[in-house]
Amino acid sequence: MQDLFCHIESLLKSHDFVIVPGFGGFVAETTSATEIDGTLYPPHKSIGFNPSLSYNDGLLAQQYVREYGFTFDEATDHIAGIVVRIKESLNQWRHLRFGNLGMFHLTESGVQFEPSLTNNLLSSSYGLVPIYFPIIKPSLSSPMSHNETLTIATETKGVRFTKRETQSTLGYKIVTAVAILLLLLVFPLSLYDGKNTTPQTLEQASLIPNIDTVEQQKASPVTVDLATLPGNDMTYHVIIGSFYSRNKALQYLDELPSGYKEECEIVNSEHRYRVSYKRFGTESECDSFLETFTTSNPRFSDAWILELKVNY
Repeated sequence: MQDLFCHIESLLKSHDFVIVPGFGGFVAETTSATEIDGTLYPPHKSIGFNPSLSYNDGLLAQQYVREYGFTFDEATDHIAGIVVRIKESLNQWRHLRFGNLGMFHLTESGVQFEPSLTNNLLSSSYGLVPIYFPIIKPSLSSPMSHNETLTIATETKGVRFTKRETQSTLGYKIVTAVAILLLLLVFPLSLYDGKNTTPQTLEQASLIPNIDTVEQQKASPVTVDLATLPGNDMTYHVIIGSFYSRNKALQYLDELPSGYKEECEIVNSEHRYRVSYKRFGTESECDSFLETFTTSNPRFSDAWILELKVNY
């Protein structure tokens, strides 16, 4: 089972979700730094699990095809065997650690997933560790009594303003300011993930619209909704990206080199927006192209084949 855990973690670094056929789907969403019980956790990808996502979209099977030289059917059978062992372990032990992603628990209401608070799936947070901030209590030996107050007075044009603050309130504000300063030093603000986003994205984050961005949106590719096309033919797509929203798919297209961008289309299927680089009418043509494409283009080494019943 360990090989399955490792492959899912690897795929979640560059995909929003990974489906284990017959078991469920893991969904990854980028989360900002969070504080829990005095511990500050760095930005990371929070992992969710949806048992209703159990269909075979081919992404995980294609990973086994690349790694071990299986055929697609052999990879599918291999994954199905692992799923059987996972369910047997849950029935026997009631608990199962799923690699670094989290823990599964078998309860009376069904299978429950408890995600891990830390993982290394977000490249921009690689090497960052949680930091514990202990609570600083006021010292009993302080020369100033806890009930004493400080009076801060200022005069402006003859008018006197007086603000009275307790020692504990002032100390709390000082600790808060120091914590914010440390937070900014440890986790500098960043508008993009160094692995998947180009500096061009920073320009798009500006409050003033970028003229080039507006023109690109006007010329954005038409999304192909396979459910609205008539017929019952099979097509095979070389998928280089898969997203929950069309905006994310368009952003991914915008970051591609111009030589690839013009060849892509967005395929809307199973409530997902997938970026298809090529489509073929036969599986053999698609397999042959994929092998050459991934070998000559390391950037798309995790490209995979999506088989769909569509119409022209």
